[in-house]
Amino acid sequence: MLANKLPIAQLALRKVLDADTVAVDVETSGLDAFHQHIVGWVLTIGPAPDDSFYIPVRHAGGGNLPSGSQVPSMATNWDGSIHPIEIEIIKALYGKELVFHNAAFDMRFMHRLGWSPSGPIRDTMIGAYLTDELRPSLSLEAVCREEKVQEKRGTDLYKAISARVGCAPDRNSMGFLWQMPGDDDQVVDYSCGDGTSTWQLWESLKVSISKPYYVSANREYSLEAVARVEFDLIPVLHKMSMRGVKIDEERLGSLTKEILEEFDQSLAMIGEMNVRSPLQVKDYFIKHGITNWPKTEKGAASFPESWLKTTKEGQAIVRVRKNRTLLDSFLIPMSGRFMHNGRVHTEFHQTRDEEFGTRTGRLSTTSPNMGAMPGKRQGELGRRFREIFIPDDGMEFTEADYNVCEIRICAHYCQAKAWLDGFKAGKDPHTAISDALGIPRRHAKTINLALMTGAGKTKIASELGIPLQEGLAVVEQYFDGLPELKEFQRQATRAFESRGFISTLLGRRLQLAKPDKAYTAVNRLTQGGNADIIKSAMVALDKVPNIETMLTVYDSTLFQHAKGDTKARNDALDTIVNMKELGIDFSVPMRAEYGSGASWGEATFNEEGWLEK
Repeated sequence: MLANKLPIAQLALRKVLDADTVAVDVETSGLDAFHQHIVGWVLTIGPAPDDSFYIPVRHAGGGNLPSGSQVPSMATNWDGSIHPIEIEIIKALYGKELVFHNAAFDMRFMHRLGWSPSGPIRDTMIGAYLTDELRPSLSLEAVCREEKVQEKRGTDLYKAISARVGCAPDRNSMGFLWQMPGDDDQVVDYSCGDGTSTWQLWESLKVSISKPYYVSANREYSLEAVARVEFDLIPVLHKMSMRGVKIDEERLGSLTKEILEEFDQSLAMIGEMNVRSPLQVKDYFIKHGITNWPKTEKGAASFPESWLKTTKEGQAIVRVRKNRTLLDSFLIPMSGRFMHNGRVHTEFHQTRDEEFGTRTGRLSTTSPNMGAMPGKRQGELGRRFREIFIPDDGMEFTEADYNVCEIRICAHYCQAKAWLDGFKAGKDPHTAISDALGIPRRHAKTINLALMTGAGKTKIASELGIPLQEGLAVVEQYFDGLPELKEFQRQATRAFESRGFISTLLGRRLQLAKPDKAYTAVNRLTQGGNADIIKSAMVALDKVPNIETMLTVYDSTLFQHAKGDTKARNDALDTIVNMKELGIDFSVPMRAEYGSGASWGEATFNEEGWLEK
């Protein structure tokens, strides 16, 4: 229902105030919440078409609810003025259960108007992932079709936009929606239809989330526990993204200049060429009289980094590749599109979505991709990169990094004596295996970590840095010393094959995508279990007084607290390692290593100790 007249808009607000649950969708002038703006609000309080209202506020084509303020003429020139009805909308939504499809997107735009989460948040995109992470698409249109509820409308609107602005009548035309009149029949029908579809979709998905998806002899498996964590995490990640992390712009500029100079020097050595092109790299080495490159099984030239590093010519190529990536992916964008008012606002993807994310539930980030940023393994370069990120005034950073979380999950499941005895003695999983089996710790570590990726015995043996046959003997010695692990792998693989899914610590269901991939069962269990632990810890950490969570990368979490506030820091660390308080049934100790400092770099590299429970 169109609500561009005050009496209808007030009726919509009264209905919202009376409702416990409201589906919310905002139409915008683009995808960038920091530079573009909301043009209209969809508020839905029930499953019927008349339960959905569209309140247009900033359509450049007119038809808006009058406000007296100027309507932006461009997608990016909003002056920040808030429509009076938006103040009332924000008040009306306070404390309500809000349902979105792709909540992170809408919430970023709503944040600019002063809105912040105050009640339960539900996201049908996340709900769709939880109920079937193998869906070919998680778009509203696709999921509604699969769940047999009202489908998203669009075709008629695409044609209307095309007729007005001259673009192609397809989904890309939505980039011009802001230019349409807010009272256009197709705009209203499309927008209200999104609200109705989202409401109906949530009604369908929450049934699937609550009912058991598998019943064994002694347990019912459902998605309720993992859904609770995923939905509780939405406002946590929203706050982290909107808060952002402060950037030391002087350090950023200095490091950018240094990397750029090194890039130019290396490029001068090799000349203008595409360092990613095998053909051009091959020609480059021929010109320098080098032809002993390795070959693929089919006989084609291969240039792995390990071989490139054996010559000064190859080392120059490696430097050009790495520095180009550092400049293009991090340093230059961090001075431009990634930075807003001196802060970087990373976008977190808590599950698989239409473009990013993972099927296992592991968190990922973009703008920038923090997981690809240099870290501890890159030594001094990693330190200098992370020193760019600094805490707010009067605060300091602490980083807590779970000690080989996935291996501990594996130990929880298989109950291998070598690991359990080592944990009782306060040893980490690598030292535990080394001491129990008489294997060098570096080999124990390599095998432990390779197992978590699902690597086979030959692959693992080849990574030990010794002749293959010797490596295979070490791998056999490892498995002979952990018979419980071999049995666990066998049982997990068999269950994956027979059921078609495995269930993680919190009941996250991960399905078998291909019949010949059942051997990845242990990897799925540990990856999914890792997601359960990290996300549960982040939700709990958000409730610790005087702590602000800033970033999460793989198994580590970065948070800030007042300088010298050891109580807040210790409370946070205790929360992170206490599996019982996180609601996770876990039978082996969890350990987190931590460090604090005046930058992310200091917190990462200044290892002060570890805490275990």
